[in-house]
Amino acid sequence: MPNDSPWIIDVTEDNFDLAVVQRSNDVPVVVDFWATSCAPCRQLGPILEKLANEGAGAFLLAKVDVDQQPRIAQHFGVESIPHVFAIHAGQLVNQFTGALPEGQIREWLQTLQPSAIEKLLAESKTLEQTDPTAAEEKLREALELAPERSDEIQLRLARLMLAQHRLAESRDIITSLEERRGY
Repeated sequence: MPNDSPWIIDVTEDNFDLAVVQRSNDVPVVVDFWATSCAPCRQLGPILEKLANEGAGAFLLAKVDVDQQPRIAQHFGVESIPHVFAIHAGQLVNQFTGALPEGQIREWLQTLQPSAIEKLLAESKTLEQTDPTAAEEKLREALELAPERSDEIQLRLARLMLAQHRLAESRDIITSLEERRGY
């Protein structure tokens, strides 16, 4: 079934590694194992496609026709369809079997999205080279929202300041972390 959406791809053995595994380092990839002869698949497929297009890049939908790509299905241990897997950072993170209602699928997809803290940390990393001031603001905001991750975020702040030649500020953060840990 041809698809013109940039958020939906047909997967084969030839493109699986690049399209699913490698791409999952950038965005969650939802792998839908289906077949044209499967009635529940024909119910689930359009819902997943609709949500992929609505999400506009929040996740990539990778469609695997088990009749055309049986080795991929075998590799995943697919015994019944539809079967949907979520891959993130090259790892299986979630799955379900059967045709779920749209509301349940929306909830399931929400679990794949990064938290507000993860978004701030990712934005900061992206901004480090082009706008260090904005990157620092993102880190300070993350620090306020997630004090339990203080050490990690402060280390990132120290590195960012070091890269800007703000040596005294960077040293103060490191010294504070060392004192807290008893070094």
